[in-house]
Amino acid sequence: MNARATDCRRSPESDGDEERRRRLRARLDTASREALFFVALAAVFAIAWHCLVVPLEREAVAKENTIERLRAVLDEESADCGRLARRVRAARNDPFFLEAAARDRLKLTGEGEIPAWLSPKAPRARRTQEPDRQDSTVSRQSGAGPR
Repeated sequence: MNARATDCRRSPESDGDEERRRRLRARLDTASREALFFVALAAVFAIAWHCLVVPLEREAVAKENTIERLRAVLDEESADCGRLARRVRAARNDPFFLEAAARDRLKLTGEGEIPAWLSPKAPRARRTQEPDRQDSTVSRQSGAGPR
């Protein structure tokens, strides 16, 4: 009787409600599947972007940094080239430049000049025969040694 009683309680309106519920569930299932599909698609695009584009961007940034460093080196080398070109012009055309360069490299002095080297690699002055003379003078004064 209970089964019949429940059947009796069902009305045509309740059958319509169940039909609406089934349709709603079907729509929700379809919507959730579509949402899941779009989330998965977005994840695939994100992974592809990270694997393909990001390394290329990093490589491009590294190349830009290299270009900047090479430009700085080029500027330095251009400045050195300019300085050397001026020195070459001076060496070809200026006799005083040649004289000064020869004096610097060969440690030469002009007539009447006194050399003075200020660098730590300056040549030491040679000792002359004077210490021997002093020794002989001392030995003469003490009376030792040949006369």
